Amino acid sequence: MTPVQENLLKLLKEIDAICKKHDITYYLAGGTALGAVRNNGFLPWDDDMDLYITRENWKKLEKVIDSEIRPDRGYASTVRNELYRNPILRYVDKNTTTIYRSQALAGAACGQHVEFMVMDPVPKDPEKYKEFRRLMLVYTELLTSYFVVNRQVVNHDSDFDYETYKYYLDMMEERGRAYVLGLLEDKIFSYSDTDEECDYYCLRWGLRILMYERKNYRTPRLEQFEDVLVPVGCCAEGIFREAYGDTWMYIPEVQEQETHTSLHSLTMSYVNYIDDYLIFMDKEKALADYWEYKKDRVDILYDREKNNQNRLRLLAVKHRMRIERELEGIDLRGMLRQRRYKELRTALSRYLSAQLAGEFNKWQVFVDVNDGIIYAALMLLITEGKYYQARKILKIYRFNREPDEDILAAESLMNAVRNISIAIYDHKDLSEAGRICEMWYPQYPDVIDLIRCDLLVRTSKADDNKSLYDIVNEAQKHIDRHPGDGELMKLRGDALLKLGHEEEAVAAYLTARANTRNGIILNEMRKKLLALGVDEQVVKNAPLL
Repeated sequence: MTPVQENLLKLLKEIDAICKKHDITYYLAGGTALGAVRNNGFLPWDDDMDLYITRENWKKLEKVIDSEIRPDRGYASTVRNELYRNPILRYVDKNTTTIYRSQALAGAACGQHVEFMVMDPVPKDPEKYKEFRRLMLVYTELLTSYFVVNRQVVNHDSDFDYETYKYYLDMMEERGRAYVLGLLEDKIFSYSDTDEECDYYCLRWGLRILMYERKNYRTPRLEQFEDVLVPVGCCAEGIFREAYGDTWMYIPEVQEQETHTSLHSLTMSYVNYIDDYLIFMDKEKALADYWEYKKDRVDILYDREKNNQNRLRLLAVKHRMRIERELEGIDLRGMLRQRRYKELRTALSRYLSAQLAGEFNKWQVFVDVNDGIIYAALMLLITEGKYYQARKILKIYRFNREPDEDILAAESLMNAVRNISIAIYDHKDLSEAGRICEMWYPQYPDVIDLIRCDLLVRTSKADDNKSLYDIVNEAQKHIDRHPGDGELMKLRGDALLKLGHEEEAVAAYLTARANTRNGIILNEMRKKLLALGVDEQVVKNAPLL
């Protein structure tokens, strides 16, 4: 652990003790929960800590926090500090400093802190559901004075309604901030947390509208987090898939590992900093300036993003013309039939880089090439184990065009592979994964996820040496075809371990660790290596991908 993480863990233990004492239910959230399940502790790069709490449990915490909190701790919320305008609650270490620019004026949550995100029940009724999502985003935008929270104001996939925002903004100018926020709170925080009225929770966080199924939070389950057992959602893996997508189990590339920018110190109290600069500020004027700037930014963003969408649509037309010209006369289906996947990847590289580009995905911009190109791209991605990228393309495709039979067939295969992933990682159900694999593997023997599933299920069932040796040899053949596939290497190691070839299994696991980013598999191999007597420092220092 880093020094920052050590202090965060101390704060978590304090919160856990208060919640246990008063029968308050909370859950690890976001990257903190992901670290518990995938790493049994902090994600190595993590520098903050998030918790979820239902509104009912938050009210219980509000009643007892003042009598339980230490003198050198703070608790920041919108109901306690007029200048603190953030829907996230914070438990703060006053001995330290973590000042974000958006919190500098309030000065209420500027030490290292643990964040609580309140989960509110969302109504089942379709019309009320739609209104809830629309008003929640307007509410978070109006609540927060220091920055724009809804940054995709014209994305068709966004629920942010610019006209509704302007309506309540005008009302706020006329009747005051407290009146309008109270009006919105009465509308969106009034639903019952019951099976009859609510299937989903919504988090009070504006950057994304986070919706999670209530059933995932019924009874918390305990997970090891460093040296303490703490609660996560009972179906945490399903929550991760909703929050992070189908690749939740994979460790992101370094450039995608999220950290935060702040003025930071573990040895000096933030009071020393805020006292130095707040004496030079007129708080009322600064708040008014923040608000005017923020309103202008929303309006500018609205116009800018409309223009950006038009620019991307023109760029998509340019890509389509160039791609179809380059691929004219090339038999993509023939490449698929002949299993010439490297050539196919090269031929489709321009289409894939365009359609999967971040901006195109964000704005759901469709590169309108013919279905033959799209079918070949989908099948290639699924074969390579990138069904999650195929899923992104299909989402955009379906928004623009009705699928033909071939596209539907590719979609069915993609869904089957995804369901195998859900069975293995979310439900821990090898029987279901094996059932799906048996249906599809004979027809698509090159799909890497089907290959891995077949080896995994067979290894779990194998109870004789011949079967295990067959798996070892077959796994090696697949590794020869897919060099650098750490998941196949790990499966070969599992079969070797069942055969009792411990030294070979250790070698396989150490090699596999250097060739996969699958955090669940890495953690499993770490535990097996330690159980096999490999020194912890050797495991820790083994190279990773």
